[in-house]
Amino acid sequence: MRALAPSELLALWERTLATTAGEQPLALAAVARPEAARDQLADLPLGERDALLMAVRERNFGPRVETVARCPRCDEALELALDLAQLRAVQPPPGTAPGRLRAGGIEVEYRLLSTRDFQRAAAEADHGAARAALLAGAVIAAVRDGEPMAADALPGEVAEALAAQLELDDPLSDVRIAVHCPACAHAWAAPFDIAAFLIAEIRAHARRLLGEVHALASAYHWDERDILALSPARRLAYLELLGR
Repeated sequence: MRALAPSELLALWERTLATTAGEQPLALAAVARPEAARDQLADLPLGERDALLMAVRERNFGPRVETVARCPRCDEALELALDLAQLRAVQPPPGTAPGRLRAGGIEVEYRLLSTRDFQRAAAEADHGAARAALLAGAVIAAVRDGEPMAADALPGEVAEALAAQLELDDPLSDVRIAVHCPACAHAWAAPFDIAAFLIAEIRAHARRLLGEVHALASAYHWDERDILALSPARRLAYLELLGR
């Protein structure tokens, strides 16, 4: 995977503007796997998809991420630094074999959840229905005493055990960073959503690029293609000559 050229980054920015929040991660994943069809990307386990997004971020903006988390107790703003290469290293290699779990006397055959599963769950009316939809998506088959069971008939303890196992099998599907607030001593696990973070970065870079194009086109009457073809150093040099 190579870094995006400025014109390609602007095209990606436009695509994310034109898609729903649920489809935006797939637009980003397509940068890493341009040969894959949309349905193939939608069926990737979430952790595998987000590992692709982290690779896209590393290639274009570097592996180090700096973000801010607010303490849920005192609202203190805390700066966090993450290394995406280290995060990606915890993700197991892609696998296609279903998993198996035994809990509460029930044998469950399951698969990892995908973007498509979460899109379906997001269409449900409430949290309980969404959770049930995710459970139904993960469960391939469940058997107790030789008799098949429906996913919605699984006892709560089995559903909780399955949810915990899914996190173990697909660690990048729900990244949480241990944080300790020095102001009030509160400790919690702050979520990190690589898709939302990368979308925000792409939009910020796109706005900066458009500002550079606007300034140089206004001063020199060059077209966008020629301006974006300049190296960042040369664009900056021309902007400095203009007093920008």
